[in-house]
Amino acid sequence: MYSTCLTCGSPLGANEALASFPVGRRLAFDPAKGRLWALCTHCRGWNLAPLLDRWEALEEAERLFRSAAIGAHSRHVALGRLPRGTELVRIGDAELPELAAWRYGRRLVQRWRRFRRRALVGFGGGAAGGLVPAVATWLRRILATGDSASGSGARRPVFRRGGGPPLGEADAAHALLLPGPAPHGWSVRLPRGGAEPLELTDREALRALRALLPRINRTGAHPSLVRTAASRLQRLGSPEAVLRDAASRLQDMKYMTHRHGWTGARPHRIATAHPALQLALEMAANEETERRALEGELRLLEREWREAEELASISDDLLLPGSLVQRINHWRRERGTERAGSTGS
Repeated sequence: MYSTCLTCGSPLGANEALASFPVGRRLAFDPAKGRLWALCTHCRGWNLAPLLDRWEALEEAERLFRSAAIGAHSRHVALGRLPRGTELVRIGDAELPELAAWRYGRRLVQRWRRFRRRALVGFGGGAAGGLVPAVATWLRRILATGDSASGSGARRPVFRRGGGPPLGEADAAHALLLPGPAPHGWSVRLPRGGAEPLELTDREALRALRALLPRINRTGAHPSLVRTAASRLQRLGSPEAVLRDAASRLQDMKYMTHRHGWTGARPHRIATAHPALQLALEMAANEETERRALEGELRLLEREWREAEELASISDDLLLPGSLVQRINHWRRERGTERAGSTGS
């Protein structure tokens, strides 16, 4: 079993997901044709696994992929991420759900981990680890409402509409998400000091949310909270549905974080909404951008796979005696029959 890329010689890394094939952080597999590749993250080379190392690993990969978070998929290629970061690229037709946590949620978790490391250092290392969650909650509230913003920080530009003056963080922290008439069913209202507030809809409102929500969610969130937020997007089915649902819910104070004597919560105010709702809003606002980026990655992977498959087909046919080819074809037909039977039941 190799551990470096056959094209550029760079290390392929390791994974803890596939016990029978622990090579590579990104693996591609085709269960129908019995192919398994370790993908190089440096040169994007596809390294075909030796025949004897494939079969058990293919079974493992197929089983793990069913529980993976699916980022995006086309007719022939699907991207999946396992909990510890191993990425699986499944080749072949499949009807798969999409989960926003794969696309954008990992950024929120990374923010939380960076914030936690800084907090641990600031509070004297691991001895103060128990204080971090409480401090994080307090700091999140202060940062979100803009209570700590002053001077130049309070006026740091966050959003600008056309040629008008920019809004600072202190202004943006008072933004409201309001229910509205069809076709969108929601709108954003942004204050402008003593002037008339900005009323935004459609693409302008999404642009404002993409600028505002990373400030509100700047400390990120624990993976469990991110999963809760992602499940809301998955359950509602589309970013627009999440935004309409949140605009409706924020009329009700029970969706605002007004516990523990904290009185900063206001109806419709995004910065004082429940954290899971804030995270879901950020995912929804960025969903279209993330989807476009992954569609580009899918197109590139599909082109690379087609080239790698041609070489794999030649390589396997040269190495295998005719009797073994017949056995493999028989195994593939049996798996296809089993899969069809389980689908039919």
